[in-house]
Amino acid sequence: MNAKHTPGPWGWSDATNSTEYDRDEMERHLGIHAEDPGRNGSWVAVIEGDVFPLDEQEANARLIAASPELLAAVLKAEEISAICGRGEPMTATESMKLSRDYEMLRHKALTKALGPDWQNARHLAAADDGPNPT
Repeated sequence: MNAKHTPGPWGWSDATNSTEYDRDEMERHLGIHAEDPGRNGSWVAVIEGDVFPLDEQEANARLIAASPELLAAVLKAEEISAICGRGEPMTATESMKLSRDYEMLRHKALTKALGPDWQNARHLAAADDGPNPT
């Protein structure tokens, strides 16, 4: 695949005091930056303004910064789907490796996008919904 986006991984940080771009001094800015050695610190995107609450801005920054990992997980799922759809024979070992690879990518992406407690939050949200009607 020939991706045209900035290669990951990406990170995010408070860019309010950065002098690398023009901005309104009154607004908070969160910067999404490349973390690979050749581009470390280069801005990929900037979230500007105080329209959203601080915790929502930070959640948005985490989600954007996790984009390369989320894309990797989706591409792995697509690969698995294509293999299954073609009915290719696969050993149990090969199947388990594909599954482990996908689970690792999925977990890494969700942890980066939602924070380290995403699994606890998911279980709490499910519990708050009450019993599941069947």
